[in-house]
Amino acid sequence: MEVKRKCRKAGDYMIVLEELSLFEMLDQIYSLEGIHKLADVRDISYDEDDTKKKIIKDIVDCLLDEDYFREHLYVISDQHMKIIRKLLKHQDRFILSNRSKENEAFIELDALDYVDIDEEREEVFIPMDVRNLILKIDNHEFEKTRRKVFWLHAVLYHAFFLYGLVSIDEVCTMYNSRAGFNASREDIEYYFSLIPLDFQKFVYMDDNFIAFDLLKKDSLESTKELQQYYEMKYPRTDQILDHYNEGYPISSISYNRIDQFIRTKSLSEYKEKKFMRKLYESIIQGEKLAKLLDYFDGYLKDEDEVLFITRNLKEAIKETPQYKYHGRNEYEI
Repeated sequence: MEVKRKCRKAGDYMIVLEELSLFEMLDQIYSLEGIHKLADVRDISYDEDDTKKKIIKDIVDCLLDEDYFREHLYVISDQHMKIIRKLLKHQDRFILSNRSKENEAFIELDALDYVDIDEEREEVFIPMDVRNLILKIDNHEFEKTRRKVFWLHAVLYHAFFLYGLVSIDEVCTMYNSRAGFNASREDIEYYFSLIPLDFQKFVYMDDNFIAFDLLKKDSLESTKELQQYYEMKYPRTDQILDHYNEGYPISSISYNRIDQFIRTKSLSEYKEKKFMRKLYESIIQGEKLAKLLDYFDGYLKDEDEVLFITRNLKEAIKETPQYKYHGRNEYEI
């Protein structure tokens, strides 16, 4: 089935609700080799002589399983879920001028192959059977669970970059610091079990959440040794949510100055946000100034711009809580 597109002004974003099915969408965007890779990612077995359509059907049967899909909706953020609800009330395509929030709301679903985000054309294609399943699942009980699971997911996402290793009691403290949320250790364990493996950054063992990349003994011991000199400092709720939702601390003058500078370089809002998230997470992880300046290669046209970015990067480094300081920044040590 051919996807029809309407002409629109440059800079507009389009959400396209199509009559096509998830099967048809996957058939259009993936080669046979791509479908093999997708089946491998989803742990769906196939024979080498299976046809492309046979494998796609098995993938779709998995993706559209109601329990499987519900689990993956749990990790969608509050603001993204609100936007998705609003958009899916529409019955056909529509244009959103100079807006990126609606585009971003489908990032998680795009990563899971439920929708197709075409970054080049700045369009989001939503198969109708995916839309209908979201509307079926999205009720009051689902929303109660989603808010709890998402908040834990956001806490652990931030903790992955900030600590690498956290005890369940420390996770409880971070989780319960948000107004309206209160969970026991048993609750945290249960909510963690509802986070899909695709989105988990930790393994839980011996009352500790350990980042996947620290599972080697040497890596784990190195992190403990690195952080032992600093008492752990907990992040604020707004820092956790800003990291997950916005990509960087939006109350920071230095980060906002950098963001405003990047906006002048003809990046789409989507790419600009990815740039700022990568920059923030690199600073948390202790990336040096020289390496951070490499991120701006091609964006700095004269000495004044180099000095401007260098000055604000230095300030951002000082004020950003860092992994090596166990959640503290340079001003606090």
